[in-house]
Amino acid sequence: MKILLLIPYFGQFPKDYFGLFLKSVSYNKQLDFLILCDNPPQVALPPNVRVEKMQMSKFNDLATQRLGAQVQVKFGYKLCDFRPMFGQIFADWAKNYDFWGHCDMDLILGNISAFLNEDILTRFDIISLRKEWISGSFALYKNREAVNNLYKKSAHWEKVAKSVDYQRFDECGLLKSAEKMAYRTLAKGENILNLELETESITYIVERIKQSAESSHFAFFQQTLVKESIQKGSILKYEKGQVFIHKSSETRHPENMQFAHYHFITEKNNGFFQFPNWGEIPDIFYIDETGFYTEAEFKNHQTIYNQRIRAGKLKYWFRTVPKKIWSKISKLFKK
Repeated sequence: MKILLLIPYFGQFPKDYFGLFLKSVSYNKQLDFLILCDNPPQVALPPNVRVEKMQMSKFNDLATQRLGAQVQVKFGYKLCDFRPMFGQIFADWAKNYDFWGHCDMDLILGNISAFLNEDILTRFDIISLRKEWISGSFALYKNREAVNNLYKKSAHWEKVAKSVDYQRFDECGLLKSAEKMAYRTLAKGENILNLELETESITYIVERIKQSAESSHFAFFQQTLVKESIQKGSILKYEKGQVFIHKSSETRHPENMQFAHYHFITEKNNGFFQFPNWGEIPDIFYIDETGFYTEAEFKNHQTIYNQRIRAGKLKYWFRTVPKKIWSKISKLFKK
């Protein structure tokens, strides 16, 4: 099966982790990646990664033409809303592929083939690496007309396409409640069809199809095969294209358990986590809640870990807390 991952990206590439992403991509030779960007990265790329230059204005024109709705993307994160529509927007690029898909770059891919074999690729139309919702960080869509047009089954797809604000159409959509985010509710096992939604997302479409007569025409693979947070006491190891648990503090994730990818969406926002400043990404490294370690650094893991924790606490008290206080003071003056 030929698979194309489409990544439109506008602006400077994330220097903290782009190299880590590329390293993991290089071990997944069965996947092709196409990055469409306005500022091509000046780094060596693996053979399965191709870059084409595209301005945001060109994306807007192309999406407007292909979707028949006026698209006006003004910031990069809004691109995520269009992920379920990539089969239409980027039809010319995807035409020779069995699957097209999308993925984030703030992640490290494991051995994707170990999880998505030929049998799964043959049987399923949408493949999500999260069970609770269609995952924006990595999902595949079978390249057939019915699948490429699934987004149109949402009552809100045109509103999403025309809006300049991110509606989370590629995952859970938005709730009508003050909280807006549906992730916690869905993670607890609630069905998205039971929620009051402001935006019917691709996850909503999939769940509605499952409970309709159309269910015989589509097959959906949804399993949580990824790691998106590292608990205290747990350590991940990356070794030549594989991501697995080196040490575990969780019963649900035993040692040596493999993952399709590690998404550092949680860790990158804490004050302890440090990205590496490696000139060349090694084939083997370790990751815990404080960041990355080479094999040499890992021999002094506890010492470095303690240093990072102390540095994180200092950063919190001398940077984060003053910013929070100043933010509250500013709001008072605005009143």
